[in-house]
Amino acid sequence: GSDVEDDTPENPHENWLDPLEVRVYAEGIDDITPRGEGTWPDEKLDSMLYTFLGTAKSVNVAPARLTTQRSRVTVFKMLQRTWNVPSIEQCTIIKERIAAVESLPRQVAIRALNPQPGERILDMCHEKDGMTVHAAILMYDIGVLDSVCRSRKIATELNQLRRSSKIKCIKALKMDALEVDLHLEQESYDRVIIFPPCSEIGSRPRLVNHEDIHTSQALVDFTLLQRSFLSVASKMVKPGGKLLYCTSTVNPLENEMNVKWVLENKRLRMELIPLERPPEAAAGMSGLRGFLGEKECERVLRFEPGCEGDVLNTSTAFFIALFEKQGNRKAEDPK
Repeated sequence: GSDVEDDTPENPHENWLDPLEVRVYAEGIDDITPRGEGTWPDEKLDSMLYTFLGTAKSVNVAPARLTTQRSRVTVFKMLQRTWNVPSIEQCTIIKERIAAVESLPRQVAIRALNPQPGERILDMCHEKDGMTVHAAILMYDIGVLDSVCRSRKIATELNQLRRSSKIKCIKALKMDALEVDLHLEQESYDRVIIFPPCSEIGSRPRLVNHEDIHTSQALVDFTLLQRSFLSVASKMVKPGGKLLYCTSTVNPLENEMNVKWVLENKRLRMELIPLERPPEAAAGMSGLRGFLGEKECERVLRFEPGCEGDVLNTSTAFFIALFEKQGNRKAEDPK
């Protein structure tokens, strides 16, 4: 996190349209960082090392909603930087779609799914390239990776990536993810990925107002929608196949409670698979009435901004659960 030296009034949004120039500092940078004019004296900061990053100016953005409450957040745009490091999004290999950016939790999720060459994979909620490309790489571009896109624009972008990267196994499918069981063969996929819409509580602060996205009813609606995705996904994976469920929220209704719903819904025939836990991740949330038991919580992964033990986690919120479908393939209906 960065610390800002300013004279902000008690209510930072009282005059949020008035521009405010500040000096920006960051803590925790080691002694290889140049220290000179612009670095606060150590004794003033209780022996913590703060390094001058540059100057910034407030921008005219309405008060944003952060997590579950209206936050008093002032948004700043950097004017001058000590180090002129370009955004990774501006790098040529990213702009020309030769490579894709992927966060640590998403990498962990695809590694947990462990797609293999020659398999049939279904990505039911394709939004960004990273997880899809990662899965294709692990498959050595051998097999089938059907990616369901909710819009023609997303499908076109994925096809452009496929051509530029020369990945052959990816196929973009423009259709409603909740109707894939009506258009594609059921129980025909070795592994299924679902990353459905969620409340995104714990993601980076938004610069627009979302008045209704974090109400109690909205959170319930997200949970019910995700269960629809889980129900359809369970029809697509073959017995012995794996189902990967991910969200980018800390809300237990959308995470642990959905896992519990899957396990208790016997018609889905799903068993929870234990995952190897990296140091940046925590176990699931337990100890609350009606939640998952401790054994099941140890089998899922939860990423949250902050510290997990002695490890600083700078990622946004992310939740991972992996299921395996039990039983035998359903017999086809007689014609």
